Amino acid sequence: MEWYQILLIVLGILVAGAAGFAIGIAYRKKVAEREIGSAEEEATRLINEAIRNGENRKKEMLLEAKDEIHKSRTEHDREVKERRAELTKQERRLEQKETTLDRKTEAFEKKEEELNRRMAALAQTPFRPSRPMMRPFISSLGRGTTETVVSAAWSAAQR
Repeated sequence: MEWYQILLIVLGILVAGAAGFAIGIAYRKKVAEREIGSAEEEATRLINEAIRNGENRKKEMLLEAKDEIHKSRTEHDREVKERRAELTKQERRLEQKETTLDRKTEAFEKKEEELNRRMAALAQTPFRPSRPMMRPFISSLGRGTTETVVSAAWSAAQR
């Protein structure tokens, strides 16, 4: 074999190696780009999923907060109604007691006026006992006994 044939074989091998190397690099580059692209897509998908999950969680928390606020408001309204009902009940009882007290006061005042009127009428009439009065009588021996003693007023009334 001649020198130029060997040179052609060596050059062919070098060109084939260079072409294979270039093709290998291009293939590896495409595979790497595909992996990077799928990794980027996966990352984008994960980010979007995380954003959706975050928004869903945010909505759930808002709903829970609104529900808690509604429960608190309902509980507060119920307590306010109970307190108002209790106050109304106490006011009614107090008004009834006032009314009862007013009636008793009026009745007492009427009785007092009637008593004063009777006392004035009695003061105008002379005293006349209708029966003898009982008084304790102490004998000369010092013993106390109860005997009927006719008072001077009785005696005078009998005459």
